[in-house]
Amino acid sequence: MKAPFPPIAPWFVAACLQCVVLLLPGGGSHAETPATEPEFSLHGFASQGYSNSTANNFNSSGQSGGSFDFREAVVNGRWRFAEHTSVAAQALYRAAPVSVDDGVRLDYAFLDHAFTGTLGATGGVLLGRFKNPYGFFNETRDVPFTRSGIILPQSMYTERGRPFTMSSQGILVYADLYQPWGTLGFKGSYGKPVRGGAPLEYILFSRDLPGEFEPDRAATAQLRYDGPEYGRGWSAALSYQQYAYDFSQPRSLGVDDFHFDFHTMAASLQYDSGERWKVLGEVARGKAFDGAIRLGGYLQANYRLRPDVEVFARGDLMILDERDRWGKKYAQSGRCPDYCRYAKDFSVGLNWDIRPDLQLRLEWHHVNGTAWLSGAENDLRDSTERWNLGLAQLSWRF
Repeated sequence: MKAPFPPIAPWFVAACLQCVVLLLPGGGSHAETPATEPEFSLHGFASQGYSNSTANNFNSSGQSGGSFDFREAVVNGRWRFAEHTSVAAQALYRAAPVSVDDGVRLDYAFLDHAFTGTLGATGGVLLGRFKNPYGFFNETRDVPFTRSGIILPQSMYTERGRPFTMSSQGILVYADLYQPWGTLGFKGSYGKPVRGGAPLEYILFSRDLPGEFEPDRAATAQLRYDGPEYGRGWSAALSYQQYAYDFSQPRSLGVDDFHFDFHTMAASLQYDSGERWKVLGEVARGKAFDGAIRLGGYLQANYRLRPDVEVFARGDLMILDERDRWGKKYAQSGRCPDYCRYAKDFSVGLNWDIRPDLQLRLEWHHVNGTAWLSGAENDLRDSTERWNLGLAQLSWRF
């Protein structure tokens, strides 16, 4: 039996209604397209990563001499074929064993119609496949130049779950209200998630099973505030994400039906000095199909040593079951040690912009626990509790 759709938070309903009010046409006016915006633009990037760990595997990091099994390449384009309407698409190539996500895929492809309303608001509607608005980084996490590190905090943006949590297909509405005190933005979407495939099977069952996870429904919402000065001051966001799948061959699991449903709320906060430093943190709480409450959060500080060099330090915590935080009860089942149910990660990193189009990143993680490791790469019953991970990445964009 399918789990009922979770109740929508009151702030989500209020934000949707406010969106409608703000975007009622103001004298029939539309958003003015800047004269400098090209009718067609093409961009992309390519990156090569290296990983080496003292134990366990993260993109094959545990093999002798480390691993170069982390490559990304993207080409995206946008065509504005009418004054307020455009289409955009992105093709992504990725080789990343941790997410079972090798090969080329259509990352997003949508039709975007923008307009203005009353009270200084702008907004629009997207139709197609789009990135889910979740936290500060989900919509841009594929672009190395926009990430806060080689890998994002795994408590919020797990690599193993990346293929099916990043995007949805359907309709997304967005609106921004510009005021002297800052910008208030809203995004909300409804549709279907992308196919779950092997990544979801490895998360749930640590193996690839006969059958597939068929998309059922996806819903997202985000309310965000940014201060009046771009790149300076406070930013904050509340995010909601829900996605659900049906398994096409439940008999292989010994049941008549199997429905996966996960929904999560996240709160994000950042202060940027605008020059040297910034501090940011995010926390999330979600409920999975089995009733387990997932918890996660991180705190990170960045400091710019000079205009082209930035360093950061981060503490990150991931817990897979709030009622069994340190996995003691789970370990009694014999499925894996207690430390496969949590991960405490302390990391430091350096980002060097060699040129505007070329970037080098270095990163080191000390991890206690294996909750964000993938069963596609590891036998979690035979994993190591405390381990170190070193990462490097060179990225070029055009």
